[in-house]
Amino acid sequence: MSNKTWIKWTEEDNKFLIENYNNKSAKELSETLNRTVLSIHSRAKYLNLDRKCSQLNQKEIDFIYDNFNKMQVKQIAKILDRNISVVGKYCRSVGLNKNDDIFWADDELKTLYSLPAEIYKQDLLNLFSRRTESSIRGKIKRLGLKVHILEDSKLTWGNYEIEILLNNLGKISKSELLKLLPNKNWKSIQNKINNSEFKFLNFRNRYDIFDEYSILYIMTSIYDIIKVKIDNIDVEKCKLHKWNYSNGYVMNENNELLHRFIMNAKDNDIVDHLDGDTLDDRRKSLRICTIPENIQNRVKLNKNNKSGYRGVHTQRGRIKKWVARLKINRIGIHLGYFYTKEEANFVVRLGRAYIMPFSKDFREIKQEDIPQWIKDKIDNQIKRIA
Repeated sequence: MSNKTWIKWTEEDNKFLIENYNNKSAKELSETLNRTVLSIHSRAKYLNLDRKCSQLNQKEIDFIYDNFNKMQVKQIAKILDRNISVVGKYCRSVGLNKNDDIFWADDELKTLYSLPAEIYKQDLLNLFSRRTESSIRGKIKRLGLKVHILEDSKLTWGNYEIEILLNNLGKISKSELLKLLPNKNWKSIQNKINNSEFKFLNFRNRYDIFDEYSILYIMTSIYDIIKVKIDNIDVEKCKLHKWNYSNGYVMNENNELLHRFIMNAKDNDIVDHLDGDTLDDRRKSLRICTIPENIQNRVKLNKNNKSGYRGVHTQRGRIKKWVARLKINRIGIHLGYFYTKEEANFVVRLGRAYIMPFSKDFREIKQEDIPQWIKDKIDNQIKRIA
């Protein structure tokens, strides 16, 4: 509890408070007038007093500018014998920032004085690349310049920018497009896309035709770009549909997969990607096969796979080794134990090249490169099971 009792305010007290309210802290005033801090604030409010930054003299302002990056605001206020809130409020009003260089060069000041009556915000930031927006606005306000800063949403589109948008939207990613249009933000680009002049264009699906193949560009809902290879002869019939990307595959509005659409597959047909790339839908990369043949060419790993290689897993027990194992037509074939998973994977690939004619390893590894002991091991286990 405070031992200061209520004392009626006199004319001398009011005069002292008015003269020193902006120079001294509430705590200092309370000690001088023998009153509580709450009483000081209440009386100041009654007298309509406000701690105005404009009461700082030019000498104090120069000191703040000279020492702002060298000292804390608390230290500056103590040296100037000012309240910390007065100094802090002034710094905020003029846009002083600890991460900003507060010293304005002569050429910067000349640029400020030559600014037009209206300027776009991005153009202003480009002129003063070393400074923050708040710092520039504070300097303009302090100099008394009448400059109206337009927001990005009000930026007009030039013919060159419209040409860049038409040529690249739907073909490059969001970040790459923003790099080509540095004066635009994503909101202004979206607004431009939704204008009536662009509504007839299908930015979700675009095509580029080259000598050997064509590229189908698919823009997802989050504006990512998916690139799909197709043959030139399939471009026109693909243009009759709208294509989307979902779970690693491309499908149209009828939920028909693109690789099945290109191969004219029937309901019971299985279409396999030879190289395992689901975004390569050229006819030479596709084939119609059976389910066992499709499984032989499988590339995707199981969810519980810890080795990073198909057919390789750890051995249970004290001495942990890597197990190489194949499976064809529900028949498991053991190929041995190895100290490294890379060795085990190499043996699995050799075994797959020998016994799985529809696998990728069969197409990449020659039969004469497969060691005889692997062939014998696989043949003996199949005979034993049969």
